[in-house]
Amino acid sequence: MSDVQSAWTALRDTSEAIPALAGQLGALPPEQVAVIVFFCSPAHDGLRLSAGLKASFPSSLVVGCTTAGEFSQRGAGQGGVAALALGRGLVSKAAASLVELPRGGSDDALAQALSRAGDELAAGLGARTLAEVDPARHVGLVLLDGLSEREEAINFGLGSLCPMLPFVGGSASDDLLFKETRLFVGDRTTDAGCALLVLQTTRAFQVVRTTSFQATGAPMVVTSADPARRLVLTLDGKPAAQVYAERLGTTSDQLRKHFRAHPLGQVIGDQVWTRSPRQALPDGSLRFYCQVPEGCDCTSSTRATSSPTPTPPSQRRVARWARSRAACCSSASSASRSSTSAATRARRPGARPRASRQPASTRMARATSPT
Repeated sequence: MSDVQSAWTALRDTSEAIPALAGQLGALPPEQVAVIVFFCSPAHDGLRLSAGLKASFPSSLVVGCTTAGEFSQRGAGQGGVAALALGRGLVSKAAASLVELPRGGSDDALAQALSRAGDELAAGLGARTLAEVDPARHVGLVLLDGLSEREEAINFGLGSLCPMLPFVGGSASDDLLFKETRLFVGDRTTDAGCALLVLQTTRAFQVVRTTSFQATGAPMVVTSADPARRLVLTLDGKPAAQVYAERLGTTSDQLRKHFRAHPLGQVIGDQVWTRSPRQALPDGSLRFYCQVPEGCDCTSSTRATSSPTPTPPSQRRVARWARSRAACCSSASSASRSSTSAATRARRPGARPRASRQPASTRMARATSPT
């Protein structure tokens, strides 16, 4: 019996979706389910989903968020729910915490909230501090509010709180309405902050990344930017929208039609990381779903013609990324399409995980066979 089970339903009625999900996850006995992570349309009652899954699997921790589309190995769509269950043969301990942040709050308030969450997580894992847990046997999941634009600050805060602990995850969405995204931990919810989950695994694992896009054309340099406002002002010394439109063979007023199929790619080491534009502004600048730092190399990109191969990040790439202070978040239009297909897969024993602070939007945790 697999310790990983996924579920998906297109049902839009929450009361009907709960038993449908529970039935698909039921290959795991209820007492053997350690964690359930769900991703739901904002049309669903997330707290009711969480309570219903908890009732079906009483020994589990349940966390989740709203999305802009849901998919798993069982199916995909928009308006439904996807879920992932991890069994106790894979997860020996788990702890979760909901971080609630006032919009426009200070960096100090964020640091204090993350510190309190770290204490809660450490206690749940039986550790003195979160920084002391063994990164070879622990992995974190972070689900971020997709509208308060605090993803980078939260990720950097986690890096300070527990620098060696790898986190995977992404930003919540609301079917691209840009009104309210929701995060859930047990019977609690917030529309501003993050949901944190840390797992103690029974197997070694490795953090890998994959992307559905490939670079096209020569690199461009971000010659001026306003990262706090997620703006790129100029590329190669010219208005960013003009340069990007010329690269794609279109005009600035038509550029928005090309954002989803041809996002910007930030070059970090020998890897390209997707940075999705959100809006071409009248002043010629581009607004993104995440921060793009001034001075970095970027390229246009297009969808890959073949299936991407997950690539483990090297320590050198991680260090190079940390020095560049690149953004650690996903675009609300792509990464928030949270996938349960990034479940654990068996691989050759003996590999040890590498500490990663790479962007949450393109990271997955892969379990290995017991060492």
